[in-house]
Amino acid sequence: MTTVKELHEQAMDIAYEASALRDFGGSESAERAGELFSEALEYEREAAFLVPDSDRAEPTRSILFRSAASLALQAGLYNEAFSLVGHGMSGKPSPKLLKDFLDVIDDIKQAQSVNLYRSGIGGSDILLSLLGDAIGVGQTPYRELKNRVESLKKLSDRTVARFMGREYQTRGRQGRMYSLFEHHLVSVSPQRSFAINYRLVKKEDVQGSVLVSDAYQIVDEIVLGAHLLYSGEYGELRNRINNDAYYTNFVTLVKDIAPDGSNITHVSLISQNNSAKIDQPRNEIGVILPKSGEIKDQRDLDDIDVVGKVGGVDDMESSPINFVAFETKEKKQYKIRMMEGIDDIMDNYWKRTVRVTGKYDGKYIYLTNIEEETDE
Repeated sequence: MTTVKELHEQAMDIAYEASALRDFGGSESAERAGELFSEALEYEREAAFLVPDSDRAEPTRSILFRSAASLALQAGLYNEAFSLVGHGMSGKPSPKLLKDFLDVIDDIKQAQSVNLYRSGIGGSDILLSLLGDAIGVGQTPYRELKNRVESLKKLSDRTVARFMGREYQTRGRQGRMYSLFEHHLVSVSPQRSFAINYRLVKKEDVQGSVLVSDAYQIVDEIVLGAHLLYSGEYGELRNRINNDAYYTNFVTLVKDIAPDGSNITHVSLISQNNSAKIDQPRNEIGVILPKSGEIKDQRDLDDIDVVGKVGGVDDMESSPINFVAFETKEKKQYKIRMMEGIDDIMDNYWKRTVRVTGKYDGKYIYLTNIEEETDE
């Protein structure tokens, strides 16, 4: 008789192969990856049901049912995934495993929504899907949508410029290259979450394809880059965006789209060919931004976490280092170092109350995260 351990190990071997196909095999391998996840599920499900429903069987029983539910989700078997979560929660999972089951339920709901919406995604569309405590059926606070749409607009503009081979231009000096596309929002019938299509539409006065790649290339590049960032594949993302300023700009804007905690717990970006599932809070993303020659080793600097308002940009004609003024509620003055590429994220939060975290050398704050502070 096959043991629980042997069944689980066989399931994990097949799931590993499925994950590799899904992540690195290209779109033609997706169907085969789904078949393998289904095959892995059979072994994991059998292992889970072999474990008796008793206190002594924990946490093994809950772990196996959680794993089986996750495999069912990845195989696209959503009803089966819900059923397995129910079996797991009917035992006595620990508080941590109970939270894991609830997270799987959120993942299933999000996947169902994505599957529902994908058929309506056009070639120049990015589906933006939000899930969290602040989200109602087809409703979201304006702030949560506005911030993320603004970041998508800037990502689109900067990706166009990068594809055109233009040098990075700081905000205020973009010129015509940032007016090639109109940015449309197209409503989507929501279920369980809020979703909307962000669409690029080439302006009528832009002739030919000499100046800019087709819209579908822009949206696919954004979604693929977001997937690489949130999968921790920083090296591959860096290979795609080898310019320091464009890389910094992309990372800071995509982080701004990420969940902020309980209000928004899951964010999905989906194009016809790529998808990025983002469930990591933006302040937990540890990607390291490139440092210019003026910045010392940040490991030697003090951590800083302050709340205040972003002020004005000082060009500092006598110095190559620009900065943004920042004042805390206690009227303490700081300067946020304006590394090339973070001007767009600063523009998003101009004159607003934000929480800033980063490194501080006694003169400048080197930004690692910025987000709106709502508890004023």
